[in-house]
Amino acid sequence: MKKPTLENAVASSGRSRYPIESVDRALRLLLLLGERSELRVTDAAEYLDVALSTAHRLLAMLQYRGFIQKDVRTKLYRPGTSLTAVAFAILHRFDVREILRPFLEKLNTELSETVHLVILDGGTVRFVDAVESTRPVRVASRLGLAMPASCSSAGKAMLATAQVAELHRMYSGIESGTLAVGQDRTWSDLELEIENVRRHGYAISGVEGTDGVASVAAALPTKIVSEPGTINNCTFPAGIGKASVASAWATTNVVTECLASLLDAHPEHRERLMSVCCGTWDFALLAGVDQRGGGFVTMLCDSMAGGLGARTHADGVDTGGMACIPMGASPTSR
Repeated sequence: MKKPTLENAVASSGRSRYPIESVDRALRLLLLLGERSELRVTDAAEYLDVALSTAHRLLAMLQYRGFIQKDVRTKLYRPGTSLTAVAFAILHRFDVREILRPFLEKLNTELSETVHLVILDGGTVRFVDAVESTRPVRVASRLGLAMPASCSSAGKAMLATAQVAELHRMYSGIESGTLAVGQDRTWSDLELEIENVRRHGYAISGVEGTDGVASVAAALPTKIVSEPGTINNCTFPAGIGKASVASAWATTNVVTECLASLLDAHPEHRERLMSVCCGTWDFALLAGVDQRGGGFVTMLCDSMAGGLGARTHADGVDTGGMACIPMGASPTSR
């Protein structure tokens, strides 16, 4: 019997340091149930390469703990209440599912295709939410399934957001071999695909996934990082000049626009979105003598704000300059 995809996905970490054969066999049966809706004793025995009596004892223990249940009439084993309870308990901990659900529904409405929300877990992708297409011929929901990241568009999209060193650690030891059982694609092939994903901003999959099914995916960034020493993150001893303020302004606009697009898709958070800043760097430089006879120099920055922070129900900032002005500090000044 062919090893299921789910077991391939979770077995990438190598052999256990403390193997317990009976526990391993029971867990492998649970993984097999992740691929199939039902099992026979003969299926379990063939899959584990054990005697029928051994397979029966393992299934009986899983049934005792509620991880599987047996149909008295057909003698088939199916997932039990304990297994589904654990699965749903884990899924409910992903608050991101509730936040991103409106986006899935919007994509599903616009494209009339099945839409999935997927997370990356090491070298594995896990399908944590789905909105299925209503078309007669459609891709079925994969909610709850897992597969190697290298075999899916979602996996490749998320792998493309990782640093090169992180990818090498993730796939250490297989640079000269194939990525997954049943595939002839190598680490070099994956590196080339990831580079294409970074260049285009999205990933596609075809023959390396499910036969007859093609998919496209994009990764949602979980953090926005500006490398230290760059113009947007002028940490000491990087030079700081006027251009750094302009770059920070441009970056603020990009981030604001991205966040606004996300908020706009959510019915409850739509009113929280803010506008970008479209002010100018023109300002008036005032100098002279004050009422006490002393000299002064000041700037009038009213034109610089340009409505930054405007919302659907409120005006933005008309004066006061930038929302975020980068500063540099030497170690001795802290």
